[in-house]
Amino acid sequence: MEELNGLKLRTNVLEKGKVRNKTLLDIGAGPLGIIAARDFNCRVASIDISKEKLKEVKEDAILEGIKGIRFELGDATNLSYKNDKFDVVVSYAALHHIPLDKRENFVHEAYRVAKEKIIVAEYTKLGFDLVHPGGEYKPVDLDWLERELKSLGRIEKYLYRLMNIYVCFKFRNENEGSNVL
Repeated sequence: MEELNGLKLRTNVLEKGKVRNKTLLDIGAGPLGIIAARDFNCRVASIDISKEKLKEVKEDAILEGIKGIRFELGDATNLSYKNDKFDVVVSYAALHHIPLDKRENFVHEAYRVAKEKIIVAEYTKLGFDLVHPGGEYKPVDLDWLERELKSLGRIEKYLYRLMNIYVCFKFRNENEGSNVL
């Protein structure tokens, strides 16, 4: 369980996404935003639909002396930000908390407000079953996620035992890129 909830995975996500010195939207408030601000010199907006979660993570940031993070109540399926607002948008194990019929909106909204790329880290079947055995959430269909991201931009994927990381780069113009890895 420590491997799933540990900070190493979150740091790995940020390293794979090459987020140093970026503006970053962290969807689903948690330690990732703190790590991004502290260790990667990012300016972070961390959103969540839970006031309690935002309060908890804000208190953690204050305890660590972290500045440069805004904590905002927000719905990831209907973001209030303008297009291309953030260099990078990161979702760490948040997509499986979204109802099935809103997951496509989630991905497209993240893409819309990202200037350079979105990073989606989501549990494999094994990882999901360890974190949410018999719970209320439904695992993300990772094949669907990969297809959806490929339809938007060029992707890099990092496949692990418990979690996969997908980095989706935005096309700069209509003629750039292809859906090939």
